[in-house]
Amino acid sequence: MSVLAVSRRSIDVWVRPGESWIHWFMGCGAAGTCFGGQAHKDVNHTKVWCEALAGIECLGDRKFLRGNVPCIRYTGHYFVTTLLYSFFLGCFAVDRFCLGHTGTAVGKMLTLGGLGIWWFVDLVLLITGGLMPNDGSNWCTVY
Repeated sequence: MSVLAVSRRSIDVWVRPGESWIHWFMGCGAAGTCFGGQAHKDVNHTKVWCEALAGIECLGDRKFLRGNVPCIRYTGHYFVTTLLYSFFLGCFAVDRFCLGHTGTAVGKMLTLGGLGIWWFVDLVLLITGGLMPNDGSNWCTVY
């Protein structure tokens, strides 16, 4: 099995053939799932117009069409807000209601967070990325 060496800021990274180094560069993990838990090939793509920044010399046009840009959906779910909801109001299932997991939220609320166990598990799931918005959207990053 051969490998391809890719260097970023003098750190050597070994990428197997068939895996994209850009996923490592973006911090998406080995599976390449950084688009709402989906792989790059599973999301819709579009073409966008780009323009070179001032001070950059171009051989061609300063405006150009770039294709194969993933369409990432944001629907107003903020990670920090949801984490705070989970920490302070998790026993009342406010975090799961906000994320759209209504069925499990009712069960969590009726058991008061599974007597603390479900509350703790949801905190771990949120931090590790196992609990995401129900509609498949990404976390909003700018407040």
